[in-house]
Amino acid sequence: MIEEKRKILVNGKEVVLDTSKLFFSEGTLSEYLEREGSWIDYFGAKLADAEKQLAEMEMKVEIEEDEYDRVYASVFSTLKTTNGGSDKLVEGQSKIEPTVVMANSKVFALRAEVIAYKHTVNMLRQHMKAWDRNHENVLNRGNTLRKEMDRLYRDRIYDNKTDADKIDEIIKEVNI
Repeated sequence: MIEEKRKILVNGKEVVLDTSKLFFSEGTLSEYLEREGSWIDYFGAKLADAEKQLAEMEMKVEIEEDEYDRVYASVFSTLKTTNGGSDKLVEGQSKIEPTVVMANSKVFALRAEVIAYKHTVNMLRQHMKAWDRNHENVLNRGNTLRKEMDRLYRDRIYDNKTDADKIDEIIKEVNI
């Protein structure tokens, strides 16, 4: 489950959210940091595309809602004028009129697409959040490794003597 590859569609193109790309170890730390930026850039671009796609779909919903309101008002007006009756009666008759039902079903279908696009945007945001958190983990691991190296190899790191100098000292001790 943790290594699951999730596939989403953005502008008709498949985007793979692969959590295995977030794995790193002490040995792959540098390699991970080298490629991390390009992945973040890629997913950031896909997130922007998905947000654009969502905004366009929300505009389509608004247009279809306006069309629904226009059709409903027209049918309501026609029924009220021709048949008469109370507003509640005419409202009920208007809502079951086939043209009104058709307009409402278009709005409903577009709203379902908006939900799917919101899900896509959220999936990309969460994936980007995982990359961000993982970046913090990589930096922490790197800092920890540097501190460990500093403690373990303190004499090698801070000893300014070359190997030749050390050899000379050993020879002097043996000759005495």
